[in-house]
Amino acid sequence: GDTTQGESGTVAINTGAGVQGSGGDISMTVGTGNMGDGGDIIGVAGETTDAGAVGGRVSITGGAGTSTDAADGGDGGDVVVTAGKAFGGNAVTDIGGDVLVSAGEATSAVGGAVKVMSGFSVSTSSGNVEVATAAAGAVGVSGDVLIDTGATTVGDTGMMAVSTGRATQGSSGGAYMTTGHSFYGLTGNVELTTGTATSGDAGDIKLTVGRGDTNNGGDVITTAGSTMAAGMVGGNVVLTAGAGMSTDAADGGDGGDVVVTAGHSFGGNDVAD
Repeated sequence: GDTTQGESGTVAINTGAGVQGSGGDISMTVGTGNMGDGGDIIGVAGETTDAGAVGGRVSITGGAGTSTDAADGGDGGDVVVTAGKAFGGNAVTDIGGDVLVSAGEATSAVGGAVKVMSGFSVSTSSGNVEVATAAAGAVGVSGDVLIDTGATTVGDTGMMAVSTGRATQGSSGGAYMTTGHSFYGLTGNVELTTGTATSGDAGDIKLTVGRGDTNNGGDVITTAGSTMAAGMVGGNVVLTAGAGMSTDAADGGDGGDVVVTAGHSFGGNDVAD
């Protein structure tokens, strides 16, 4: 009920504990309709008008597997969020439901973050974070994976960083970008492109290998593709400096240089270094 001073009442829904059996389920199901859209299930946490306070949280947690049996203890329960299936026969308009996850907007400060993190393990490896599109059906292409930062009107756009974790005793993880194999067609390209600058310098593409303090420094290896086909040619390795596109008669644009420089040796031995 409502209250003029103090907290309003709590609504608690609980099933009973099972002594020799499973605990009961809590099921919420909207009835089927034969005209119009299906009914919604809406859960909204409480808002607050108090200065410095925080709106209510929506928390969904799978059940804990509390058995500590060494042979086969309890597993934690999953949290499954699945959009609705479309049974319609139109290949264009009958689309499966989306799963939308959006952080909260802010009027003055920064908007909320979307954080996805795998589970921690006390004894062994942490869990994986997997993002994948489903395989295509009988015809069609598989879905895209799109990662993009938002646009800005005044100020810099957001950064995109892909990093593996630091290893204290062991090797750090690799970072791989690989296109899929193709049986009847071309394999996909791997393209690194910086954006076009309207009133400033275009961005750089930098490949830098980390420094080794007890062993050799890492290599930068660029290898064109080989071919097994008769009469065909292996791939080329092409390095081309940028063109100076200005045709100004007083001082037009200069073409960029291609600079290849071997590593400097700082050792003091005039024979071995």
